[in-house]
Amino acid sequence: MWTFEPQDTNVMLGNPISINCEANGYPRPTITWFKGKNKASKEFQAILLKNNTLTVNFATTDDEGFYTVSY
Repeated sequence: MWTFEPQDTNVMLGNPISINCEANGYPRPTITWFKGKNKASKEFQAILLKNNTLTVNFATTDDEGFYTVSY
Protein backbone atom coordinates (compact mmCIF):
# COMPACT_ATOMS: atom_id res chain seq x y z
CA MET A 1 0.00 0.00 0.00
CA TRP A 2 1.35 3.43 -0.94
CA THR A 3 1.95 5.64 2.09
CA PHE A 4 3.33 8.43 -0.11
CA GLU A 5 2.41 8.19 -3.80
CA PRO A 6 4.48 10.16 -6.31
CA GLN A 7 2.74 12.83 -8.39
CA ASP A 8 3.16 13.85 -12.03
CA THR A 9 6.01 16.34 -12.19
CA ASN A 10 7.63 18.61 -14.78
CA VAL A 11 11.07 20.17 -14.54
CA MET A 12 12.94 22.70 -16.66
CA LEU A 13 16.30 21.72 -18.16
CA GLY A 14 19.19 22.55 -15.86
CA ASN A 15 17.10 22.35 -12.69
CA PRO A 16 17.14 19.67 -9.98
CA ILE A 17 14.25 17.33 -9.29
CA SER A 18 13.47 14.99 -6.43
CA ILE A 19 10.42 12.71 -6.42
CA ASN A 20 9.80 10.62 -3.31
CA CYS A 21 7.50 7.67 -2.74
CA GLU A 22 6.93 5.24 0.10
CA ALA A 23 5.00 2.01 0.56
CA ASN A 24 4.23 -0.25 3.51
CA GLY A 25 3.50 -3.95 3.59
CA TYR A 26 4.70 -7.34 4.68
CA PRO A 27 7.12 -8.37 3.52
CA ARG A 28 8.50 -4.86 3.16
CA PRO A 29 7.97 -3.73 -0.46
CA THR A 30 10.92 -3.09 -2.74
CA ILE A 31 10.30 0.11 -4.68
CA THR A 32 11.61 0.22 -8.24
CA TRP A 33 11.60 3.19 -10.61
CA PHE A 34 11.45 2.66 -14.38
CA LYS A 35 12.14 4.96 -17.30
CA GLY A 36 9.98 4.38 -20.38
CA LYS A 37 6.25 4.04 -21.02
CA ASN A 38 6.11 0.23 -21.03
CA LYS A 39 8.23 -2.89 -21.28
CA ALA A 40 7.99 -2.87 -25.09
CA SER A 41 9.70 0.54 -25.23
CA LYS A 42 13.38 0.58 -26.30
CA GLU A 43 14.21 2.96 -23.48
CA PHE A 44 12.39 0.95 -20.76
CA GLN A 45 14.86 0.27 -17.97
CA ALA A 46 14.92 -0.17 -14.21
CA ILE A 47 16.61 2.56 -12.19
CA LEU A 48 18.41 1.32 -9.10
CA LEU A 49 18.30 3.70 -6.12
CA LYS A 50 19.64 3.50 -2.58
CA ASN A 51 16.41 5.01 -1.28
CA ASN A 52 12.94 5.48 -2.72
CA THR A 53 13.59 8.95 -4.12
CA LEU A 54 14.21 9.60 -7.80
CA THR A 55 16.74 12.44 -7.85
CA VAL A 56 18.34 14.34 -10.72
CA ASN A 57 20.77 17.11 -9.75
CA PHE A 58 20.91 18.82 -13.15
CA ALA A 59 18.18 17.84 -15.62
CA THR A 60 19.40 17.27 -19.20
CA THR A 61 17.69 16.06 -22.36
CA ASP A 62 18.92 12.53 -21.47
CA ASP A 63 16.69 12.67 -18.37
CA GLU A 64 13.62 13.59 -20.42
CA GLY A 65 10.99 10.88 -20.56
CA PHE A 66 8.24 8.98 -18.86
CA TYR A 67 9.00 7.50 -15.43
CA THR A 68 6.94 5.02 -13.43
CA VAL A 69 7.36 3.42 -10.04
CA SER A 70 6.16 0.12 -8.63
CA TYR A 71 6.51 -1.96 -5.51
